Amino acid sequence: MEKMNVGNAQIKQTANPPKMMKNLEYYFINDKKKSGETSKTQVKTVKLTERIQIKTSKALHYLFRCSENLYNQANTLLIKGTHVFVLTKGRSTQKAGKLIPYRALERELKDEPEYRALPAQTSQQILLLLQRNWKSFFEAYTNWKKHPEKYEKRPQSPKLRKNGESILIFTNQQIRIKGKMLYFPKRTQLLPIRVNKARLGKLKQVRVLPRGYYSILEIIYEREVVIPSLANEQKNRILALDLGVRNTICAVNNCGLRPFIVKGGAIKWINQYYNKIRARYQKIYANYGIKSKTKRLQQLARKRNNKIEDLFHKLSKVIIQYCMCNQINTVVIGYNELWKQRLNLGKRNNQNFVGIPFYRLIEKIKYKAELKGINVVLIGENHTSKCSFLDNESIEHHNTYKGKRGIYRPKDRGGNGKIEFGLFKTAQGKIINSDVNGAYNILRKAFPKAISADEIEGLGLVPYSVSFAELEHLANLKSAQKVILKASEADGIEVRGIVPSSQGLL
Repeated sequence: MEKMNVGNAQIKQTANPPKMMKNLEYYFINDKKKSGETSKTQVKTVKLTERIQIKTSKALHYLFRCSENLYNQANTLLIKGTHVFVLTKGRSTQKAGKLIPYRALERELKDEPEYRALPAQTSQQILLLLQRNWKSFFEAYTNWKKHPEKYEKRPQSPKLRKNGESILIFTNQQIRIKGKMLYFPKRTQLLPIRVNKARLGKLKQVRVLPRGYYSILEIIYEREVVIPSLANEQKNRILALDLGVRNTICAVNNCGLRPFIVKGGAIKWINQYYNKIRARYQKIYANYGIKSKTKRLQQLARKRNNKIEDLFHKLSKVIIQYCMCNQINTVVIGYNELWKQRLNLGKRNNQNFVGIPFYRLIEKIKYKAELKGINVVLIGENHTSKCSFLDNESIEHHNTYKGKRGIYRPKDRGGNGKIEFGLFKTAQGKIINSDVNGAYNILRKAFPKAISADEIEGLGLVPYSVSFAELEHLANLKSAQKVILKASEADGIEVRGIVPSSQGLL
């Protein structure tokens, strides 16, 4: 690894990055090494999910209603069964105050019209789902009695569903893929769905989720993927992410690479447009006394969710590619589990912040990172934005903080004559980007010895910013020069010492 001088800063130049692997999705099951594999790679069996949006047909609406009726009928028996004897068929296995076993519940309901309207295994899966819900409730309730401080309120038992439609579950014994089509059981009268068989592995389960005029088809399958091991190549190479509204992501590192910011304007615009159009429709519906959620509102919500989902997939993919290019083996994300509870940032900021599903982005980064052998650490971001990184201020509550967020910059000094809340002033008088300060504190909070304020100077404190349309530049090292030229001024701080294209940036 070499060092090169850029203006007043020293930036480490890494070796050629490894080639990227094609991105895959979801959860881990087990891992194993194949004979002949090198120690730098692992073969893991992963469980992946393919999501397809389909139009809800009349047959699907009927099956959804049957599913909810069966769920509610079984739930009624379980609720009453904790107080009185409700079983009428077969040998009695019911005990006072205990949950009715699955076998007894299935025997009690197998002759009911709701049960027989669905394929047998689908009905059984619905009853198993209800059993899991009740077991989860009892576990949470027991834990709540021991540690009530962990919960916002007392855990609630599963209630009767009132939405009119509920989930459908099909096993791999009911579903088959022939050619490019996925076929349902004949008695459901559902049309086959076109799928990408080349991308799917061993089929495990298919779920259909009701969403009104459209439905979400989830195909769960298993396949083996080769995962590179970065742990032994470069140790302690860490990327820290600070999430926000104004800037969706601010990323810093301890590798000598320049920080970068992904602007949040695209997501803010999507949310603002959605809120504006929804308010217009709701005002019209209120004049006509319409209280139900109309198809037009469902279409609007679907369009908004699809756009944000698409942006988050692209962003998470590029972040993992960036880590692979620079051999980063750990990603630290600042996150507070209850940061949206009782939030009071003002009416406008509340709409923007609460409306952005940050945890969906975190989940996408986590599973894509695991598929590449990258560790992900979630750390509470309490006090990281108020404490001063350059002053080595301890990350905790202080009555008086060394630094200050929000700097007034007059026009004669390059400002706009207003308070700029995107800036942070240290006790030494240095002005840096506030998100960069928070991201470095997140890194320091998770790994106190991984980085020191004395090691960061020059361009290490000046991020280059990219929009969602320019995300490919982060993973494409050859295009880095274009990014830094476009970001020649970041948050009012002029960037000097542009790197010649022959040397590269990273």
